[in-house]
Amino acid sequence: MKNRSYIRKNSGFTLIEMIVTVTIVAIFASIALPSFSQLIKSNRVSTSTNEFVSALVLARSEALKRSRNVRVCTSSNLTSCSGSETDFSKGWIVEADTDTAAKNVIKVHDGFENIYIGGGGKEITFQFSGRLGVAGATFDVGHASDDLVKKVVVNRFGRIRSEDQ
Repeated sequence: MKNRSYIRKNSGFTLIEMIVTVTIVAIFASIALPSFSQLIKSNRVSTSTNEFVSALVLARSEALKRSRNVRVCTSSNLTSCSGSETDFSKGWIVEADTDTAAKNVIKVHDGFENIYIGGGGKEITFQFSGRLGVAGATFDVGHASDDLVKKVVVNRFGRIRSEDQ
């Protein structure tokens, strides 16, 4: 008589079970991937908007602190302001006016890939009082391949806010 404790059961996956599992995982991945891609784009737009708002806030606070005009201007080479470029997504410079002809660079920011920031002109200048010299400015921040857009609004008093469109 054989002892039943020595009989070994087969354990593991069959080929059919493995194919069904892989198929189910592939179906879930194909459903989740497009919305994950949209989430990444949305986060990139939000991050770009926050960094641009941060540069504007820095410029305003430096204008108040130094009692001098401070501007944020577009820059494609990150060494000087671009003459006609209106796209901040290639980079920007925060600089203060000085008594001499030279500018005092406060911060330089690299550009963003597949993000555009534009619509408000090639520069924005905060006066020594923290106000703008113009009536106000509105910038659009968005992803190049999508309709996902946020707005950055600077009113004439220098208040800065971002909003979804």
